[in-house]
Amino acid sequence: TGLFFCLLSGCSAQRPAAETAAAYSEPAAESPVDEEESSTSEPQSFSSDEKLAELGEKPPMVPAPSSSCPRGEIPARHSCEDAELKLSEALALSESPEDRDSALAELEECQEYPLPWLRALRAELGDGTCADVLVEPLFASEEKLTREQHERLLALGWAAWLRRLAVDPPPPPSGRTKAELLAYFQSTLFPWIKEQSLGIQEIATWGSELKGYPKGVVAIEAGMADMRFVEIARRVPIPEEFSGVQEAVDLYYSELDLALEARKARGRDAALVGLGSYLGEGVLKDRRLDEARGLLSRVFGGGRINALDEILFPEPRQLEPETPRERIAAEIPTPYLGVAIDYPAPEPRLVRFSLSRGYPRFFAQAVNQATESGDLRALDAYASFLLGRTYYQGRYFLRAEALLTELLDSSEKENGSGGSSQGAAFEPAELRFLRALSTALMAGPATPVQLIAQGPIYADAAANFAILAAFESSSPLLKGQARFDSAYLREISAPPADALWWQQAAKEYEEAAQLLNGEQAAVARERAKAAAEIGRVIQEESPQASP
Repeated sequence: TGLFFCLLSGCSAQRPAAETAAAYSEPAAESPVDEEESSTSEPQSFSSDEKLAELGEKPPMVPAPSSSCPRGEIPARHSCEDAELKLSEALALSESPEDRDSALAELEECQEYPLPWLRALRAELGDGTCADVLVEPLFASEEKLTREQHERLLALGWAAWLRRLAVDPPPPPSGRTKAELLAYFQSTLFPWIKEQSLGIQEIATWGSELKGYPKGVVAIEAGMADMRFVEIARRVPIPEEFSGVQEAVDLYYSELDLALEARKARGRDAALVGLGSYLGEGVLKDRRLDEARGLLSRVFGGGRINALDEILFPEPRQLEPETPRERIAAEIPTPYLGVAIDYPAPEPRLVRFSLSRGYPRFFAQAVNQATESGDLRALDAYASFLLGRTYYQGRYFLRAEALLTELLDSSEKENGSGGSSQGAAFEPAELRFLRALSTALMAGPATPVQLIAQGPIYADAAANFAILAAFESSSPLLKGQARFDSAYLREISAPPADALWWQQAAKEYEEAAQLLNGEQAAVARERAKAAAEIGRVIQEESPQASP
């Protein structure tokens, strides 16, 4: 089994941790979205490195794309009077991806939007496995590409190759004897693993030479491909001779977990570097981002990067889009918004719609200059809170807390009551709750790297829970959400064998259930029962446990 474990783990040196750490150790910028060098206007120039000149030859181990992938013919182009409306209508077809792609393909005829940008958008909004089919024709066309366009198209094409790797391992034999499985490992599974690993490594190396968001696209896909090997390994059957011997089964899986550490670390590092690039773009909701966070959380269950998805908090009041630009802002992937709309000045409505997908850099820069608008400053703080929650970045909670304190203090000085203006995104009580929650979350892991290494560490600053547990408001909903969040942070960071800690969490969950309604109340009640039971078991096993 030694060879088996070696091949599953990768049998190669891990990527140095420095690159991953660097992506998460930069100081906070004035804007919640870090600045990066822009190269959108550079002409195409890749002569110094031929493999960046075009998508290149697909490595032989990469499976072919599906025959159902949309074709990428280059259309004849003309002017369209209603291009913005057409784009908004196409994006609104999110429930029917095929219809959306057809509408975007028709829009490629309109000169109002750059063809490389539209083609990248189609590749982005597809399932990811067909992107190379869409982008490759542009490299052979006469279309002039900026460096940013070129790198984005390259990244999407390479990401499609990575997405098709390490997906379908050869099926094991029907027999489960040690001899049959050993023959399967040596003649079938091992060669497939080695070949797929080489493909992932080669494409990931190409992607590492890109910049910004394109680099992040390839890094995330490479990380997910590596971590798919972990899940594949865990599904490999064990010899039936082991099935009746629990010690043998335990030893097998223990050795397997040890062997997979290098593979998990490599996949983790690539995914985290990619998430750093997405953070730089202000992305909050994206298929690739969600998949990477989910996979990281499954592989590293003790430090789930999506753990904060469970917390409750106020959101801006819902608006219905009234213009094509507002519909575009609500639907388009964040890295594509800057080309999609003309944005001469910060508008609170557009910012609110964009936050359903992200907080792009040019929004953040404009909002930071619009200091006279309290609503925009509140949205800026809210965006910072969301970035911290999505990427487990403590510095964004710190920034949100500072912005909210400044905003609440100035509001009270100006009108004495802290009342909000008509149509504002948040009420003062909601801002106070967001500040209390940001204060509590500031005490947690500073980065995903620290989270994975140490797990949630809020227990080291339990006094911050008191701010949430004691939060008062005339709104039962806000009080209930505050109690729930205090209990939840206790739950995910509970010290070992501390019965009183769990009893306090159960009490706060029960208080939350009495204040909340519907599904939120039901979840709080279930968590209260579970926490109380854990506290009871700990108390029985260790009666002298103290807080």
